[in-house]
Amino acid sequence: MLTARGTDSFKMLKLTICSPKLFVCLTFSLLVGLSSGSAFAFQQDDDKLGDTTAEASPEEQIKLELRRIGKKYKPPSLFAGYQTLGKPFVGAALGRRKKGSKARVTIDDKVHIGSCTKAMTATLIARLIERGQLKNGKLSWDMTIAEGLPELSKTIDPVFAKVTLRQLLMHRGGCPANINWLAAWHKDSIIETRRSQVRIALRKECDNKPGDFLYSNVGYVVAGAMAERATGKPWEDLIREEVFEPLGIESAGFGPPDVDKDLKQPWGHLAMATLQIPRHIDNPAGLGPAGTVHISLEDWAKFCLSHALTEPEKDADSETSAAKAAAKLRLVAQSNLDFMHAPLKDAKGDGFDYALGWNVVERQWGGTVFAHSGSNNHWTAIVWISPENKSVYLAATNIANEQAGIGLDKIFATLIRLEKEARE
Repeated sequence: MLTARGTDSFKMLKLTICSPKLFVCLTFSLLVGLSSGSAFAFQQDDDKLGDTTAEASPEEQIKLELRRIGKKYKPPSLFAGYQTLGKPFVGAALGRRKKGSKARVTIDDKVHIGSCTKAMTATLIARLIERGQLKNGKLSWDMTIAEGLPELSKTIDPVFAKVTLRQLLMHRGGCPANINWLAAWHKDSIIETRRSQVRIALRKECDNKPGDFLYSNVGYVVAGAMAERATGKPWEDLIREEVFEPLGIESAGFGPPDVDKDLKQPWGHLAMATLQIPRHIDNPAGLGPAGTVHISLEDWAKFCLSHALTEPEKDADSETSAAKAAAKLRLVAQSNLDFMHAPLKDAKGDGFDYALGWNVVERQWGGTVFAHSGSNNHWTAIVWISPENKSVYLAATNIANEQAGIGLDKIFATLIRLEKEARE
């Protein structure tokens, strides 16, 4: 996905929720691309980043790029933007909220981010760990499934008993990629739904061993269930209280963005050959911790910027716009943030540099960067974060297929170039 040789970032969006067999295959192709050491389908030389009209405003240049990509790859709509710490969000949107309708998207519309939700779940758990004492004890990165869900310890395979919260969030818990999620859909509460899903998922040993990498939506559902038991609250309430509200995020919700089916928000589209079929559908709600969030691009940028923070500004600089912005975006202590961004030191040999909710890779244009993609098979979303640049770059479209991924791939050259020019 991320190579100067032209491997497309559609491979990245394949960190998604789909059938287990397809899921494993797509995840592998993404991470192999991530390890290849360059950035999207453009050359890393600064003088080759983007080619839009320099006289136009940044928003106009993004829209021009979206129009060019839209004509070639023909998604229903495209969204893209960037933001640097302490500066306004810059973005544009183009296309229709629903194939065949006259309703046009706006940059304030909500997009479904799929598995990019995972970084939010990891951040939520980091805040709960910093909190210390909770309703039912304390969470820690080393807490095991048996400790976090003691009522389930006798019903799950013993191999999972010692799997830790950190392993789950790094996709190294030995959990299967997916299960038949519908088998535990109709419980009395969402908390009971997730616990039932955990029972189903962990009742027998997976082919994968704890400690090895296997991208797993199940692992994040288990982690979410552990947070729910520790607090007595459903994950949906926790993510609002611990992530959205502190950042002033008001657009976020769960499931399809167009809640009332009235075209006030975009619909997702199922790709079947050349067809684009509008569908008001999402993953089962129990998968929330793994990928059910929708959100506006500007609000998503706020969350992503909270992961672009480095050491707090010195007191002498506390009045700068960047320092003020950093203070508002600080969700966890820098030590915990650095911990969340650190892949296993001995994991380089397996080709998967996945930390807690993020792929971690090196890029010439941004230093050590964090990236993720998401899809519910009707949307595609991709984000890059550069703490070195103190900036984030985001793009989304309301369809999920190879063409959509290739199209999004090509947007980032323009976003990175424009952000760099604004800093200089």
